Amino acid sequence: MRYDEILEATQPDFSNGKFVAFKLSDETKANLANFANVHQIINPAEPEDYHITLVYSKADFPWTVMDHLVEPIVIDPEALFWEVFESQSGSNCLVLRMEHPALHARHEQAMEAGATNEFPDYKAHITLSYDIGEVQTETIPTPDFEIEIVGEYENPLKD
Repeated sequence: MRYDEILEATQPDFSNGKFVAFKLSDETKANLANFANVHQIINPAEPEDYHITLVYSKADFPWTVMDHLVEPIVIDPEALFWEVFESQSGSNCLVLRMEHPALHARHEQAMEAGATNEFPDYKAHITLSYDIGEVQTETIPTPDFEIEIVGEYENPLKD
């Protein structure tokens, strides 16, 4: 097999689109998992799955993933708040929303590069439960620790 054939065979197929997300530090993942445990979040997501979606695009677009950031993006606890999103299957997802200009700027760069988005607004968030049931978000305190972003990753969308 020639080198170009090997290289092509190892390249992901983004023809169905691309998912790009921010990677969280191991400390942030551990803090979130502990928070979910202490506050008895039902049906918690797996800590290794914690991420912040940058874009879920049904179209491929040119993108250079920032695998490891030189300086992490740090989100202060004051920028965190809870929200419940409805999943495609109809369940209630508990998400930790956040505001940070770097997240919005990077999302805008993806949109300018040709990414698509099915939602009118970018809402940076980490999903703590994909099926929280009925919950009053006011009863859950917001975390008192920082959220640290250490890089990005991308995956092809499946059929």
